[in-house]
Amino acid sequence: MATVKQSKNYSTNLDATIEILNRDAGVSATLAIRNVIDWINTLSVEGLIPVANQLEQLEDLLSAPERDAVKIADCMDTLSKLTLEAASIEDGAQGDKIRELAYTLQRAAKVIRE
Repeated sequence: MATVKQSKNYSTNLDATIEILNRDAGVSATLAIRNVIDWINTLSVEGLIPVANQLEQLEDLLSAPERDAVKIADCMDTLSKLTLEAASIEDGAQGDKIRELAYTLQRAAKVIRE
């Protein structure tokens, strides 16, 4: 599995995603979808296709006329697990940031379910 640390937008994407996920549920779908698309582009280039594919599924769920909170939360849980796997191949601060993203995804999924 390729690492993603070579991507110049990687750290920016991580910070933006964590910030969006830490906001309340009032984050606009447009902002969330834009962030998901940024990640799809970054991860597809870097060879993390399973994560990119799951993000495409999340994009579809967020773009649906009627959003299904349970499916969105399930998708985010899966993303959390895949992200945690990706963190295992990164060292130091970068790995820590990826783990933070994974746990933030997990917490966001829980909030969505409530």
